[in-house]
Amino acid sequence: MSLNSPAASPISFWKGLRPALPATIFPPGWFLFCLRTWLSAVLALSTAFWLQLSSPGSAAVTVMILAQPLRGQVLSKAVYRLMGTMVGAFVALFLTACFNQDRAVFLGGVGLWLTLCTIVGTLEKDFRAYAAMLSGYTVAIVGISCIDNPGAVFDVTVNRVSAIVVGIAATAAINDIFGSPTAWEKLATNLHRVANMVKHISRDAIAGHGIPDDMACAGLAGEIIALTSQVSFAKTELPDAHVRLAGARSAMVALLEMLSCSRAIATVLRTGEISGPVLNHIRSAFGDGTPVVSPRQAVWDLEDLAREAHAEELDRGPTLDEAWLIERSMALLSDARWAADGIDPLKTANAPARRLRN
Repeated sequence: MSLNSPAASPISFWKGLRPALPATIFPPGWFLFCLRTWLSAVLALSTAFWLQLSSPGSAAVTVMILAQPLRGQVLSKAVYRLMGTMVGAFVALFLTACFNQDRAVFLGGVGLWLTLCTIVGTLEKDFRAYAAMLSGYTVAIVGISCIDNPGAVFDVTVNRVSAIVVGIAATAAINDIFGSPTAWEKLATNLHRVANMVKHISRDAIAGHGIPDDMACAGLAGEIIALTSQVSFAKTELPDAHVRLAGARSAMVALLEMLSCSRAIATVLRTGEISGPVLNHIRSAFGDGTPVVSPRQAVWDLEDLAREAHAEELDRGPTLDEAWLIERSMALLSDARWAADGIDPLKTANAPARRLRN
């Protein structure tokens, strides 16, 4: 990554403190991760004691819950933890204010809220699901603990929210000081890796070579789809995330389309009847597997191409196999361009030509 990257690299001094231990047992970055987590817990506890919070341990527990290897993961989880806590605290105050004299109705309201949060948490993913579940059991922690003393619910809520805010602030401060690894850099690395794998499959498909089987292609598609989690983590790190991540999402969709086109091309070349001129014309547009012409230049006329392939039979149109091969090749060429257009903004922050909704 360049010196103009959105996040600074880890301080070299702290890298030198890492002991030399087997990488198979202690993965890279383990020492700094442990050190950041420990210092965050110490800072959170010290601040909570200084503020004289009734439950300072909750601040340290928050640090442990937020402990993640990447800065984007920490910030994303912190945001959703705060949101879930605030929503749960508000609902607890509301239920206590409305039904503090009727335990049965109060417990019924808590049960309905827990059910709703469970449903939302099941439908969502990543830390959004965590926020939904957190807002559910926050009501139980705050509301039910004060069921015999409704007047104390406000103090309990304030102390819990304060402890969580202290834990979040301590974690964010330590991660900024130590320069923890960023999620957007990992996203860029993984996106380039899967893009190279898809390009290699496309090159083999066009050349008529064998490509991975269905299970391997499904696994690669799963890796591409899994990058959506890293996209959500990187949102909290980048000041221009709406530009950079729009390109990443566009590239991911294009890579999935390229994988689908490659499988279709490999199948039709293996089982269909394709004339030599048609196949040579298609391969000439890709060169060594990388598109060498623009998608607009590659919009071939099927009838003219078939006439070139079957000059001796002017009344014959393209076969179904040839038409399918040409259409999939045109789509592959276009998707390759969209993939390149989407990967570039992740590093340069230039606006992509295509933007997709979340």
